[in-house]
Amino acid sequence: MKTTLQRIYKTTTTVTAVGLLLAVVPLAANGQKLDDRVTRIERLLESGALTDMANQQEQLRRALQDLQGEVELIRRDLTELRQRQHDLYLDTDRRLQQLEARSPESLPDQTAPGGTNATSTSGPADELAEYQKAFASLKAGRYAEATAGFQAFLQNHPQGEYAANALYWLGESHYVVRDFPNALTYFQRVLSEHPASSKSPDALLKVGFVHHEQGNTAEARRLLEKVKTEYPNTSAAALAEQRLQRLPAR
Repeated sequence: MKTTLQRIYKTTTTVTAVGLLLAVVPLAANGQKLDDRVTRIERLLESGALTDMANQQEQLRRALQDLQGEVELIRRDLTELRQRQHDLYLDTDRRLQQLEARSPESLPDQTAPGGTNATSTSGPADELAEYQKAFASLKAGRYAEATAGFQAFLQNHPQGEYAANALYWLGESHYVVRDFPNALTYFQRVLSEHPASSKSPDALLKVGFVHHEQGNTAEARRLLEKVKTEYPNTSAAALAEQRLQRLPAR
């Protein structure tokens, strides 16, 4: 009996092995000798089956840990994406509400490239009606329709009173659907073609936002700092500061 107990002790040196043995070896039927059970266990150990099972269990555990890590990374990416999307819609909605609250007469910047007054080839009433039609599409969320409307407006009134505004909202119509390359083009045109426009602070801000969305963190930081420096005490400067706080540390 003593020899049998020694054999049992030898074959169950770890907690893992004991657990595996209990799973593999069934309980003995009434009358089965203890020595026979130990012999069966020893054969299993000698065959390497239990070792293979232990190795497989460890591999599965590691694979599960890797998957859990990947799931956590995906969850973080989704959280950040949802936050950016939320900020995007809040920002666009805020701007639309501000503009909607103003009277139509106050919408245009009254300046053309170089800061001088300019007129379009058609009458002011036609220009305003065409602009408002495109803007109504933007407010309604019909972004493709708004894009086409603003593009047509700029073809008909390239240096009209609403040209800077049309360029800016054309950029917004691309930005809101995450078409960042085209959005960047139109925001930059506001800055280059209408430097004296009241839309310049917002356009510069959005250029910084676009670079952030595209992963150009250094350039985004530079542009957002520029907004704060060149346009202090403005809503654009406040939004620039908010976005700067979200950028990764240098």
